[in-house]
Amino acid sequence: MRKTIKLLGLSALGIFCLVVIIFVVWANLVYQAEPEKLGIASNEAGNDVRIVEKTDYWEIIPNNAGTQPIKYQDAGLIFYPGAKVEPEAYFYKLSGLSNGQAGKIKVFITKPTLNLAVFSINQADKVIQDHPEVKRWIIGGHSLGGAMSCEYVRNHSEKVSELWLFAAYCGSNISNLNINVVSIHGSLDGVLNSQKLAENRQNLPAGAADIEIQGMNHAQFGNYGVQSGDNESTKSDEEVRQEMIKIFGELFSR
Repeated sequence: MRKTIKLLGLSALGIFCLVVIIFVVWANLVYQAEPEKLGIASNEAGNDVRIVEKTDYWEIIPNNAGTQPIKYQDAGLIFYPGAKVEPEAYFYKLSGLSNGQAGKIKVFITKPTLNLAVFSINQADKVIQDHPEVKRWIIGGHSLGGAMSCEYVRNHSEKVSELWLFAAYCGSNISNLNINVVSIHGSLDGVLNSQKLAENRQNLPAGAADIEIQGMNHAQFGNYGVQSGDNESTKSDEEVRQEMIKIFGELFSR
């Protein structure tokens, strides 16, 4: 009997270890940043922005030099990447917040454990701690990252003033919080569950804004190639980027 129990225990342990190994391998098969768009974002650095790698996050910091007025310099966006998406894949789109076109906002893209924000919900704490000069904190994220940024807000609403959801919805109720919320998604998103997006709208504060970008799909919030299940977009990445910059500028000027 003891031998049988021992064998069953060893078998269960072996199966558990195998499941853990498979999960870790799966989690690390990430959507990687497109080299071309990563190169464009990097080329902008040096004149308009500085891209700096930290242990737990990336910084896209506006340069103070140049002729552009320094707008919204006390603001910062903490961005949680989508599931299994390389953080660098968001450089191209989000650098538009820092390069002077929408203002000069500090952007912080987190590096979640195993590329899944669900394991790093409180990563925003480290960013906020490191940057006491920022007075207006916005938190948001793409897809799963957006859902987890909502979870952060649910427990730390006193630390942030706004929540931006990029092709995401809140599974938890934050309708009672005094916080500005904006939900942005593409009209051709084939990954976001539109029924759940509508059903969970009630979890947001009554004044939450909903913005739909025509011709945009799910993956175009970043630059990591085609995502399984997504629709084909009818807008170029540059068109989407410029529309996002316009939206960001309007949000910051409120």
